[in-house]
Parts: sequence; structure tokens; C-alpha cells
Amino acid sequence: MPSTLPRFALDRTLAAPPGEFELRDGTPVRVRPIRPEDRERLQVGLHQLSAASRYHRFHATVSELSRCIRLPLEPRIAEVAVTVLDAYQGRGLGTLLLGVLSPAAAAQGIRTYRAYVLEDNEAMLRIFRDLGAHVGCLEEGVYQLDIPVPEDAETLPDTPTGRVFKAVATRGGALATTPRSPAAP
Repeated sequence: MPSTLPRFALDRTLAAPPGEFELRDGTPVRVRPIRPEDRERLQVGLHQLSAASRYHRFHATVSELSRCIRLPLEPRIAEVAVTVLDAYQGRGLGTLLLGVLSPAAAAQGIRTYRAYVLEDNEAMLRIFRDLGAHVGCLEEGVYQLDIPVPEDAETLPDTPTGRVFKAVATRGGALATTPRSPAAP
């Protein structure tokens, strides 16, 4: 959901060094914090999204990206959204990213993620429900989901998404991911 609220980046001291992970299909990825020099790569990625993926993520046509938003009147809640390039969708990358982000968010006092999801985005609705999301209707066709940010991996539900979060919690946190290639640092 587009917002004009102030944007807050997570404290760099909470970001872990790059981590290596495998997606469900065995594809290796490197997860690391976003850096200022990634701006152009993020814009290129945005333009590689299909029209359907952009619509599911932004609920509108967009050409620029924004950051995670902490709600000023509810500082323990942060608006969160994950976008995965079409070529990587369905492999668990979005779930991995949320799992990696959660420890850093919890360390900064964020207790709830708020997401706005279109009613036809069944994959995201399933992931968030797997994490115990409270689902409410924001407007026709759009759900507002409040998802608890786990402070302790042991409190996560025994669901496919909860198990991914538990596995990631044993490895630390980060904020961005790029496919690993021979040229990647």
C-alpha cells in the first residue's frame, strides 16, 4: 500500500554478514544487507517484474521503490512487503527473506509486521496465515494482515513457513538477497 509515512531503515549494526542459503529447488542464494550502491540493481529488478507481479506487490503501476516503513503512531508495527522476481517465485525466496529480516526487526522493537495483500494473491495470504496473521479487510479486494514478529524461534507455529523461519533463525539476519553466481563477491 503506497504510503507517505516516514521511512526508517534498520540499524546497520543489526545486519549480519552475507549468508548462503538454498531455496526449495536447490538454487543457491546469498543474503546480505542492502547497500546504497544497490539502488540501480533494485530499479533494474523492479523493471524485470511482470505486470501481474507489480500489481500484486504495489496494487498499482510503479516505477520507483520505497523502504520498510515503521508506523509513527504505532512504533511497534512496521509495514512490510517482499518482492521476488518472477523467475524466482515459488521457490521459497520470499519466505526466506521474511525469516532473515525478522530477527533484526525484533531487535529494533518491531513486534508486528503489517502487510496489505490483494485477495487474489493466494501465495502471500497462505504464507502470512502460516505465521499466525490476523486478517482484516481494509477495502474491497484488499486485506490488511498483522503478522507477529517472532522474538523467539521456538514460538513459531509448526507450519511450512514457521519451519523456514526456525531454520533461518539459527543462522542470523540480513536485509537483501541476490542469486549467487561465480562473479558474485
